[in-house]
Amino acid sequence: MSESSDDADAYGCELLVREGRAQVVLREEASKEFWSLEQRAQAKLLARCKNWAAGRRLPEEHLNHNEGRARKGSINRRIEAFKISGVRLFGFVRPLMGFKTFIAVAVDAAKKQRKANPRVLSRATTRIIEFEEKFGDSV
Repeated sequence: MSESSDDADAYGCELLVREGRAQVVLREEASKEFWSLEQRAQAKLLARCKNWAAGRRLPEEHLNHNEGRARKGSINRRIEAFKISGVRLFGFVRPLMGFKTFIAVAVDAAKKQRKANPRVLSRATTRIIEFEEKFGDSV
């Protein structure tokens, strides 16, 4: 296992993409959801993640910067989502391990409408708050 994978593992994450000073990691809770997607969907999402990490500007059809907010006490994180046809990868951006990091927390693989599935969005919110409560001060 590489040093970067060990670092991500300390936060319950798997490193998906790293380009320069940005990276995308996948939380353990979302891992099964992500790796259960068909291979083509995984490849498209990983390509979007790589473009984001490389600093390329993504259109809203590829990355929605505002799916809502995860709020509790002093925690206030914007929920974002990488998008491909029929699938959203929800997460949030914060510094982690010295990198600008998109932390993916949930997958909506049955997306059939323009708006996010409220159940999946609620699950993403809960997972973001849990991450921040566990690691917020230590990263």
